[in-house]
Amino acid sequence: KKVATTTPLDEVARLLLSSDFTGLPVVDERDRPVGVIAQGDLIYKAGMPMRLGLLAESERNKVDAVLAALAPKRASEVMTQPAVTIEQDRLVVDAVTLMLDKRVKRLPVVDAAGKLVGILSRRDIFHTIIRECPDWRAFQEQSIEVEDLRFVSDIMRRDTLTVPPDAPIEAVMRMIDCNDIQRVCVVDKDGRFLGLISDRDLLVAFSDRHPGIWDYFASRIPFTERSRRNKELREHLRAKTAAQVMNTDIVTVREDTPIEEAIRLMLERAIKRLPVLDAQGRFTGMISRDSLLRAGFASS
Repeated sequence: KKVATTTPLDEVARLLLSSDFTGLPVVDERDRPVGVIAQGDLIYKAGMPMRLGLLAESERNKVDAVLAALAPKRASEVMTQPAVTIEQDRLVVDAVTLMLDKRVKRLPVVDAAGKLVGILSRRDIFHTIIRECPDWRAFQEQSIEVEDLRFVSDIMRRDTLTVPPDAPIEAVMRMIDCNDIQRVCVVDKDGRFLGLISDRDLLVAFSDRHPGIWDYFASRIPFTERSRRNKELREHLRAKTAAQVMNTDIVTVREDTPIEEAIRLMLERAIKRLPVLDAQGRFTGMISRDSLLRAGFASS
């Protein structure tokens, strides 16, 4: 899928809401990529109040209101430009290197004339890795070097925020809000993983009985001001704990899980991050698609 520079942003958002991806190439009248428009562009440049995954969970009238606010602007006004592209005959390793160098999640693929023929995402690359080199050692022997990395513990991120099960939901929301993150892991006093709370879990848990929860996610007002304006909801959030809202049906991996197994899990379950546990079930960090790509991929 693609959009033109003149495509209204409400149409862009509708396309993304109906798809399983969060970015689209923007092309000129000759079908050449001139930019990419992604979820972040809609949020930070066009004022979309929340990420697409949350918007999809919202009531129809709320979604319509957000789309109506986006309609006056065009793709060319908010797209990230110029487009970072790659030729269709280049190697996958070249695409990985370009993604890392330019810090992008997707690359428009062009033919010899510079016309768009497709788009390559990190997920596509992982599918290629598993299909062509199902064994990590075999992958190391190909034209891509992966340093000496074999297990999840070699590449996971350890500075991940956590909360105890008795933490008030208000505190959880403040943590998500102030740190610009989408999820927080819940651990017991010994550090054992109990579950995970995402912004989606919070919206779904409170949206029916407390419509004011929308303001927490849809408003650009600082958290403290939002709390002051909605005293009733704030008191309810204080009464609820992390244990009452957390999702316990979470796919996790062990520190000694082979990297290729983590990739398979992400692809099979369509998830972008996995909590990492030690042998005793203690939470030790997170692994993401980005950390996988940054695990030392480089031309040999």
